[in-house]
Amino acid sequence: MAGNELLVAETLFELKGQLSIPHFGVVREVGYPLTEKGKYALFQSKEDIPRLNPHSPTKKADFYINGVGTSVKQSGPANLFNRLQRAN
Repeated sequence: MAGNELLVAETLFELKGQLSIPHFGVVREVGYPLTEKGKYALFQSKEDIPRLNPHSPTKKADFYINGVGTSVKQSGPANLFNRLQRAN
């Protein structure tokens, strides 16, 4: 199941040129990975954001910021937990 990759990509696209991220600097371009390894295309408009395929098992990057492949990780509470089931 996908996390919040689409929301992050949309936010980055909307704040392009205004947002500075450590290790990336000012966000100048945001893109999505293509099927060919190491290749990506840039988001030209918000309508391109659904082209980001967060379900693809073959990709290493969720999206590209300033030409650098980036994977999104969520911090904070997660909905994952272990459960024990008992017969009675």
